[in-house]
Amino acid sequence: MLRVVVTFAAAAVAVGTAGADIYEFTFTGTVNQIGGIAPPGQWEGAAIGQPVSVVYTFDSEAPDQNGSSTSGRWFGPSFVLTIGAESRTRDNVRIAKQIFSSVHTYYGSSEWAESDGTLWRATVGLVDNTAMAWDGQDDSLPLDLNLDDFPEQSIHLQQAVELRGDIPEYLDVYATVDDFSWRIVPAPGTAFGLLPILLIGARRRR
Repeated sequence: MLRVVVTFAAAAVAVGTAGADIYEFTFTGTVNQIGGIAPPGQWEGAAIGQPVSVVYTFDSEAPDQNGSSTSGRWFGPSFVLTIGAESRTRDNVRIAKQIFSSVHTYYGSSEWAESDGTLWRATVGLVDNTAMAWDGQDDSLPLDLNLDDFPEQSIHLQQAVELRGDIPEYLDVYATVDDFSWRIVPAPGTAFGLLPILLIGARRRR
């Protein structure tokens, strides 16, 4: 019996500490401005007053892809944009943090192409023109945010401009950022993954 308990405890430590934490950031807001015309079948239902949400995930130990000491850039594995009843789920997000002397910023964005070739970019942007938001901090990856530190906040869906004859075709949807929350996503198998290990340990005793 003692041998099985020790196996279980060791498995718990191994599963619980393996790898870095996966963080999920969620931003919610409301559409407050629309410009242009939606292409057929893409965001045609977007309207002022609709709820908007952006949810993305990233590894807490993701490497900084920017060598500068005043800005950082990281990539994550998922990004979901929802406007009203329509949403897009993508397999990438780019996170950027800037701590310049005149402005501090934070961005989470994703880009994709629809099946017809239409290009899109969705961005959560937080800007502080007083350069106080990241005061005293370095360019490390943020694991939490305080919206009150950023006077300018927005969610922006933008269609890359295309020309239809001589007429530019585009769509811009802007939304407020009303709320932000985060959580650590449980690693797959964190709880149930212990059971097979325990059973294997028990079988070896037979």
